[in-house]
Amino acid sequence: MCLKGWEDDIMFRIYISASTQKENIGVGNYGTEQDRMTELSDRVRYWLKTQGKFEVFRNQPNWNLKQTVDDCNNLACDLFIDNHTNAGPSLAAGTEVFYNHKSPIGKGNKFAEILYKYIFPLSPGKDRGVLPDNRYVGSLYVIQHTLPPAVLVEHIFHTNITEVIDFLRNMDEYAKAEAKAIAE
Repeated sequence: MCLKGWEDDIMFRIYISASTQKENIGVGNYGTEQDRMTELSDRVRYWLKTQGKFEVFRNQPNWNLKQTVDDCNNLACDLFIDNHTNAGPSLAAGTEVFYNHKSPIGKGNKFAEILYKYIFPLSPGKDRGVLPDNRYVGSLYVIQHTLPPAVLVEHIFHTNITEVIDFLRNMDEYAKAEAKAIAE
């Protein structure tokens, strides 16, 4: 027997990972990548929890990559998102989203495209796109070793003052956009 409205009772298990790269210091008032991505990830978690259909898990700031992956895999999550900001020359700019090219039935790629659709318009930088993780073999450990569909998003370049100012001013909008993408 199928009960009407059963879909509303389903809880989706989402893992939001924040970069633990405390050695990456941004320009201006950015601070460390770890601190900013922890703040962003906590805001995403807040917005998802207001929807009532997500169980949201987070990595701890002192964890290494393996601990984060093991935690996600042990929790049997439905989706994994790793939040980062990029570094490069001061004029480097833009948002890019990497997906695990081995995700089941292309789900990682599909989610990466949805996430990019919501986040890219917020960034003052250029279009950097949605890219498979095998472009950087071995360097995207968390999305290459988690079991659910996984993405790594580089929201901005923390070495670009224009992007940093904009991101700090609009961090809650980035968090809402990420939550909307997950909800979709």
